[in-house]
Amino acid sequence: MDVNYYRDLRGLIGKRNSIRGALFSLKNIVPEFENCHLGYEYFIQPSSYKRGDIIAVTTLPSTLTDKYKPSGGENADPVVENIVGMDDMLTIELPKITGNKRSKYYKNPFFLDMQSLGYPIITAYNLLPKGEFGFGALSVMKPDLLTGRQHPPSHYTVIGYAFHLMMKTHGYIERYLEITPKEKEVLKRMAAGRTAHDVAAKFEVTQRTIEMRLASARKKLKARTTTEAVFKCVCYGIL
Repeated sequence: MDVNYYRDLRGLIGKRNSIRGALFSLKNIVPEFENCHLGYEYFIQPSSYKRGDIIAVTTLPSTLTDKYKPSGGENADPVVENIVGMDDMLTIELPKITGNKRSKYYKNPFFLDMQSLGYPIITAYNLLPKGEFGFGALSVMKPDLLTGRQHPPSHYTVIGYAFHLMMKTHGYIERYLEITPKEKEVLKRMAAGRTAHDVAAKFEVTQRTIEMRLASARKKLKARTTTEAVFKCVCYGIL
């Protein structure tokens, strides 16, 4: 992608404390997103979302997002479920899926409320170019099909990828997952081949303390092993 575009976007968004805050800035500075809500979804393995192992943030009001998990969460989300096989973009008309008795989304409370707020259309753009690891989308929730259609999908992919790089390289994902500096330091040393015993000696704490920090990091990262935790930290830009 154009490095200058990435720098320009970074300058326009500025420093925000969260992914959600950065999405609001993106929404406000890109003319095509006027009157829309945005979503950022990213996960590493094809089946990650099935165990809730996904970063998913939107600009939708909390009164609506509070209903997301009770309505099925990632396992009842047509965007998340189709990111893996998505080409350039995916358009979802909510009235069609929530009104179809054969659809798993039939009368889904979350998507019905989205429609009642005036956002019946979701268009998701693949934000990762070929060769990048993981799966992600920049979702645009629109009042109608025409909103935001002034450019080809590649235009939104560039925006989405630039945003994604910001989330990785400027610590947004690290803050989202609430990885502490101590947990990060331990994971960094484990990535370098150290043992918990080695790290404990380095910081003059007990091995149990190091193991507890690793356990906490694994839980936050939804990693089964320390190796998986390190791998995910690399993908997320934490290490």
